[in-house]
Amino acid sequence: MGAVATLSFVLPYLILSPLAGSLGDHFPRTRLLQCYKYSELVAVLLSSIGILTDTIPLMLSALLAFGVQITLISPVKLGLLPDLTSDDHLVTANGLLDGATFMAILAGTALASLLPPIWICVTMLGMALIGIGSSLAIRSPSQGNEPINIHWLSNLRHMIYVTHHAGKLGVALLLSLFWGVASALVTLIPSFMHHLAQHTALPLSEPHAASVLMLSTTLTLGVGALCAGLIPNSRHISTSLFIAMLLASIGFFCNLSWSTDLTCLILGGFAAGLCSSQFYAHLIERTQGETSTISAGNNILNAIAMSIASLLLMLV
Repeated sequence: MGAVATLSFVLPYLILSPLAGSLGDHFPRTRLLQCYKYSELVAVLLSSIGILTDTIPLMLSALLAFGVQITLISPVKLGLLPDLTSDDHLVTANGLLDGATFMAILAGTALASLLPPIWICVTMLGMALIGIGSSLAIRSPSQGNEPINIHWLSNLRHMIYVTHHAGKLGVALLLSLFWGVASALVTLIPSFMHHLAQHTALPLSEPHAASVLMLSTTLTLGVGALCAGLIPNSRHISTSLFIAMLLASIGFFCNLSWSTDLTCLILGGFAAGLCSSQFYAHLIERTQGETSTISAGNNILNAIAMSIASLLLMLV
């Protein structure tokens, strides 16, 4: 079931990202953002019915709907940042965006475990309505003028060309590696906790220990993203932070100590939040009107990296 859920979320990135990027550069991004936020109500309705009736197919359908909506909105969201702020403030703006996203994931995870089903549905509806209201308040000068292309393969070739021509391919590959490592780490935490419990005493039960590690990582990712604007915007610094994240991930799996593992994840999560916000700022700065296309191309690379990570974990 977990594999089906992951596939429902990743497949839209692989299939719809080329179209999403083309749409984001052709139409006014604020108008697209508002349309996509309205479409979120469909996913909320599906998920609410699935939760209240305990119907797995409906829940998976809702997850697929959310996957489609996020795939379409992601290039538009990133494409709006250069329209609304200068290159000098992109790291700060992207850090605020990423930080808010990670904090929302943390809050949603906590509330889902605390609230009864009916209040989970009410909360989702309330957040969707807040999102719609916020999108209506955004004003962007961008009107969109790039030609639209609905052919998947042609769009894909165009995305690769634009990303390479803009000098963003290296950053896009680093971001895809980042998400591949992150997805593998999140997948492995529960099984690693089971292995750790056989060698040392845990301060919590095994499931709760895994939850604490994942929530701590999400929290420090958010804090790191929010702090990204406080350090110099340099690719050398971003790459150093990325290496620090990799070392922390390696340290997590090389130690059989709860306190050391928790420290590694906290430090690695903080470094990951810093470097991902800087990488995304590098990705979208000075992109000359095709920001959404470059962002969508990066989304495909991210989806491929996460799929490869999942396949490797299944084979190991």
